Amino acid sequence: MNRNVAAVDVAAFTALGWETRAVLGALAGVEPADGTRQWRGRLGDGGSCLLTQVGVGSERAAAAAQAVPPAGCFLSLGCGGGLVPWMRTGDIVVATEVVSLDRACRPEARRSAWVPAADIGAQPGAIASSPTVLVSTAEKTAAAGCDAVLVDMESWALATEAARRNVPFAAVRVVLDAHADELPFLGEAIDPDTGEIVMRAAARALLPRPWSWPAVLRVARQQWEAERRLGEAIGTLLRSTTWRATADRRAGDRRS
Repeated sequence: MNRNVAAVDVAAFTALGWETRAVLGALAGVEPADGTRQWRGRLGDGGSCLLTQVGVGSERAAAAAQAVPPAGCFLSLGCGGGLVPWMRTGDIVVATEVVSLDRACRPEARRSAWVPAADIGAQPGAIASSPTVLVSTAEKTAAAGCDAVLVDMESWALATEAARRNVPFAAVRVVLDAHADELPFLGEAIDPDTGEIVMRAAARALLPRPWSWPAVLRVARQQWEAERRLGEAIGTLLRSTTWRATADRRAGDRRS
């Protein structure tokens, strides 16, 4: 951890470029920070926020979380896959707990999460964190066995570091692909550091699978809707006036 960097009220984390855009739109006075794909901005109550785009997966999330300066709370923000039939693209989930899954979609451990008081039109529920992308309905159904309603790949690592620091952890995720949506095969077309699709590599991956193109177009449409809804929810969340109070209250709890 860089001890020379000033502490922040909120350390927020995203994985993908479009998730980052949605969060940056909710901050004031945004400017690049010291790290790669890292920005500073102001919250609605004037508090400070450090946003880090970690890339895809738990290892990148863990490394990024360990590197940020002292923070009043951790936020995991972005998208996930719906695990139950009633969750639709654009639905917002705020985590009541985070469940770590193994590669067979079985639960390994659980951590409780803090639910912010701001009304962002979200459904509270458990969020599962998987070491791999769940591309099929069968995999999503198996993951739902832990009573989670949505799955991502980064929240467990972020929640673990927040617990190590004894600071509140919250996760707000928008449903990208619904339970019945099977994800297209893109091979090595996803840049793991940014989460962006490398178009030339995607074309090579899909050329022998022309039946996958409709699924790719569907995901593109879903991403547009998910980005819009995430931006609305995060805008309401980060413009709430509770952040400094939350950090101060937690600091008082640690001193007592």
